[in-house]
Amino acid sequence: METGILNKLSGILIAIAVCSPFTSCSHDNTVSGGGTSNDAVLKNAVTEWGMTRDGIISHMSGYNMVQQADNSILQFTAPGGRQTISYKLNGDRLVATAVTMPRTSSGIDFQASFGGYTFTGELGGCEVYENLPENTMAAVWQTRENDAESCAIGFAPISSDAFDEIVPVQVTTNDLIAELPLAKASGSVSGTDHEVEAGIIYGTDSNLSEDNGRKASTVTGGDFSLTLNGFIDNTTYYYCAYAVVDGIYYLGEVKSCTTGPLTYTVDGKTFEMVHVEGDGSIDDFSIMQTELPPDSDFMIGSVTVSRLNARTDEGVTKTEFRNLLEAITEATGISFRLPTSEEWVYAAQGGNRSSGYTYSGSNDISEVAWYGSNSGGRIHEIATKAPNELGLYDMSGNYGEVCNDVDDAAYIDGAIRGGSWRDSSSECKCTSSESGRTSGNIPGTNIKEKNAFDARYNTVRLVYSRDWQ
Repeated sequence: METGILNKLSGILIAIAVCSPFTSCSHDNTVSGGGTSNDAVLKNAVTEWGMTRDGIISHMSGYNMVQQADNSILQFTAPGGRQTISYKLNGDRLVATAVTMPRTSSGIDFQASFGGYTFTGELGGCEVYENLPENTMAAVWQTRENDAESCAIGFAPISSDAFDEIVPVQVTTNDLIAELPLAKASGSVSGTDHEVEAGIIYGTDSNLSEDNGRKASTVTGGDFSLTLNGFIDNTTYYYCAYAVVDGIYYLGEVKSCTTGPLTYTVDGKTFEMVHVEGDGSIDDFSIMQTELPPDSDFMIGSVTVSRLNARTDEGVTKTEFRNLLEAITEATGISFRLPTSEEWVYAAQGGNRSSGYTYSGSNDISEVAWYGSNSGGRIHEIATKAPNELGLYDMSGNYGEVCNDVDDAAYIDGAIRGGSWRDSSSECKCTSSESGRTSGNIPGTNIKEKNAFDARYNTVRLVYSRDWQ
């Protein structure tokens, strides 16, 4: 459909809808007996644009006029039939016509009934036709909403000074500024004389609509700006402004942007989420470049989230970990989680870039890990040894890392992978694993091992799935 016709029609559909209440009634699918044929009523309903009220009343001689409280609408019923013809007036001039009628079993053959019309496209559940010589467009509903036994046709001029006072609804989409994991978006609405729901629809589907994207909304009659969340790294997003006016969605231009890396900071030092490409059995995911030291200050992009070890003691409990995940989701719109054991081992081995090393990034453990023989009996600052093939640090040694293979996002009693600063080299391989302890207390504390882990030796490395929703 041509843009000019589409823009005009988007404003006119409201006029046509207002033109007739489309009152539901029961009837046969065909008109018989003394009824009036659909074709005859349709041809009689088409009048000259700009016709006056008195001219319409004279033209509809022989039809039954229905009294209307709103003097801008004239409504008639066909003699002996079940068709209703409504005329919408702007001042004293005709600006739109609507006809409702029984639906025949084969539907309306509009082009057979009206010569000179060309099918233009579909909009709002109707077929759209235009007749340029007659300056007329038609919107054909083969089946009316909430009344499958009737149909409707609306007529309006393609261009006319009768519409000088009717401003089509226009929605403008401005460029989006991504500051991962958030984005700043704005737009504007015009053509409405009151505040309406407006906002941004966004997602990864290029065929963006109100049904397949996230929405952020406000109430406005003009310009608006919003902060969007949930943006992950290296992904193309589509977005558009929208407004809902009288129950109809109006969409602005659909635009796109491709995000760069998603960064995070640990005690002021910046790192990246790393995109790990799957191998067919493992789906793509993104993983933190480093471990998360339990007592560190943690930010994702420009968003500050709570510490993992909120009590700064020697154990991290399930409640503390759950609180961290919930704080991250609320702040970023992204569902961070623990890696599964399969994901963790795959990433530690270098993913699809693996060189087959024994330890994560090398066959020489001293190059990539702080472990029992070189740690000096203590934890070390993260990312001070060499990374593996994916750019991931400390997956061998330093902290052991908790994995989760059950259907509980806050579960922290799962396998502990990669060994820690106190472990021997044989316990720091890519495939090394220790069962999470679930009995007794963490030594030197009153914290039960079940639903907790010892923060002196173990921590987490968060991931998120890349199937954005």
